[in-house]
Amino acid sequence: MLPRQPRPRRGVVVLARGGICQRVAPTGGEEASSWRARRAYGRGRGQQPPERSFLGRRPCYTQGMQPISKPILMILSAVRAIPLTDGTVHPTGYWAEEVVVPYEVLTGQGLEVRIATPGGELPGVDALSLDPREHGGDRGKVARLEDALAQIPALMAPEDLAALDDQVMDGIAALFFPGGHGPMVDLCQDPDVARLLRHCHARGKPVAALCHGPAALLAARDASGRNLYAGYRATSFSDAEEAQTELAGRLPHTLAAALGAQGLRLQPGPAWGAQVVIDRDLLTGQNPASAAPLAQALLASLSPSAISPQG
Repeated sequence: MLPRQPRPRRGVVVLARGGICQRVAPTGGEEASSWRARRAYGRGRGQQPPERSFLGRRPCYTQGMQPISKPILMILSAVRAIPLTDGTVHPTGYWAEEVVVPYEVLTGQGLEVRIATPGGELPGVDALSLDPREHGGDRGKVARLEDALAQIPALMAPEDLAALDDQVMDGIAALFFPGGHGPMVDLCQDPDVARLLRHCHARGKPVAALCHGPAALLAARDASGRNLYAGYRATSFSDAEEAQTELAGRLPHTLAAALGAQGLRLQPGPAWGAQVVIDRDLLTGQNPASAAPLAQALLASLSPSAISPQG
């Protein structure tokens, strides 16, 4: 959830791998858009690109690209409200930008993105994520987000997490958990989420989680009750950011505090700036500004064997 003011227009993404931080890209304004367009989408490859996406650039087609057999599974919350400490409930759901941007980055590189929810229930978008005030008054951006969501058919027919057994999961390359406060209600304690995370952890498959999406990691326990990702470096929507939202002081706990209590080593970046932390097979992003760099980091983490039919 964003504060009631525009986010910074300049910055860098920090990818922390093995304790090393690397400056990889500007994150705001035309400079960032141009950098990502040049790096992620390429020039002069000889193909005729399709129409522009929400991101304002054309999806990438590399020379000789073949369809990738193993898809990414995007797991969304199915709840529409979060209980607060004052006895009220607050509308929630998934955060629009955190679904649209990763979806377009991943599909723009030729990957299929499947969507699943607990019980196969229809996910609901957090209305606040489509409020122009959350985007610096940019009504055009909101309109593009709405249009992009309407072009993701899987949102209207999500798969049921319970139906995704090991055989199905063997055909999945990685998991991606977008945010919105919804995951703090259902995904954080969902037994099927726990099962899928154990599957991926045992096989070294990448798991990416964005903003409040890392709440899903709270479900990942071993037989002794210890979190599978205890000791891992990670990031999530920070306490500093949560303190600037309308839910400040009204949540039962902040996500960062809950993750820290289970042994994850949180590495927050500056509030509202892009921050991506990578530790082994776990990739986490702090906030909506981290959506594109997290998806790009996930792409980079996928080995050919992870996405091939035999891998």
